[in-house]
Amino acid sequence: MAAVRVLRGTGVMGCLLMLLLLTTAGDASAAQPAPQTQLTQVQSQLSSLAASTDVQATAALTAAAEDLERATAESLWVNPNDAVPPPNGDIVFTASSEAARDIATIPRNHSVSRSALLAARAEILEAQADLADDALAQVPSAQSGVGGAPFARWQLAFALIGKQTTQALTTLSQPAVEQAAEAYLASTTDELLAVPQPITGSPLTVHGRPELFVWGSEGCPYCGIDRWSTVVALAQFGQFAPLSVTVSSTEDVPPATPTFRFSNAHYSSPFVAFAPLDEWSNQPGTLSCFGETFPWWAETQAPTPDEQELINQYDTFEGCPEALPFIDVANKWATRGSYANPEVIDGLSWEQIAQSLSNPGSVVAQVIDGGAEIIAAQICSVDGERPARVCNSATALKYQELFTP
Repeated sequence: MAAVRVLRGTGVMGCLLMLLLLTTAGDASAAQPAPQTQLTQVQSQLSSLAASTDVQATAALTAAAEDLERATAESLWVNPNDAVPPPNGDIVFTASSEAARDIATIPRNHSVSRSALLAARAEILEAQADLADDALAQVPSAQSGVGGAPFARWQLAFALIGKQTTQALTTLSQPAVEQAAEAYLASTTDELLAVPQPITGSPLTVHGRPELFVWGSEGCPYCGIDRWSTVVALAQFGQFAPLSVTVSSTEDVPPATPTFRFSNAHYSSPFVAFAPLDEWSNQPGTLSCFGETFPWWAETQAPTPDEQELINQYDTFEGCPEALPFIDVANKWATRGSYANPEVIDGLSWEQIAQSLSNPGSVVAQVIDGGAEIIAAQICSVDGERPARVCNSATALKYQELFTP
């Protein structure tokens, strides 16, 4: 958008800015701009306006434009219609709301049109409402016209997605999982990217149960696809509370892989303990190792001393991770990297992936359910082959023969 010269005291600036805003809105009656596009447009308009107003108005408009710059950062957007899920996507709402508040602090004066400011705030609120509506549209069971503030409706949408996806994964038919895993064993095209390796060390247990330790990052797409297999595997041995959904980094390859957050997972089982560590988020950060600093993801949770000892022993070189994710099963098996390629689920939604898992003929089901049976075979080998309905099935025994001593 071209910069607009302010004509003080004439009201022309207000008319021009209103014309720009309303023309955009009018054109959108046929094709409404996506929420990220709306916020970017308002940011550009406010920046132009801030260049020719009085000192007080300039400060508020500049602050609002900076807030919108934060809200529209590419790392926060899966696409112009969808922000990354909570909690990282919260920044889109909090920062854009701060922009609206900054605009509201500008007093009535002749250096900036009040109607132009009201139009800018309206665009921000409309973008937030559209973002919430787009998120709720991903929830088949969500009733139309869900009330409440946009931020609350947006958070509700992802809570429902997490609940429904967890329900779908933890109630998969055991025969369907096994049939898909059988097809994965027979596949000549979908090769394993990583293979479990036997290790020796002090037994890794929690209250007498073997421990499954998973180290990774929300931002890692390979961690992203492996988490689907981990959930399907562990659901055979216990119960998950509804999981929170997330996506891998929007700037990685492939971008925005649909997955789960393990940092707040609640899992119970009489057979195995689950100890996940999401050390990094899906937002940009840096990593220092080899005496240098590299682009990475932002750290969110540091390993405990015991976890760091495991990581140092099996999955680091010169202080750098060798491969993510890293899975340690009771200090008897270690896997560096994912079993499957995340490109298999690139572009799919959580619902589409979950629905695919009950279809043994689906490649998505084969690689995810196949990965789940690899993990299940390792657990069976260290928990006394329990429960029998899982560990004694023909498919499980085949996987144990391949991936356990």
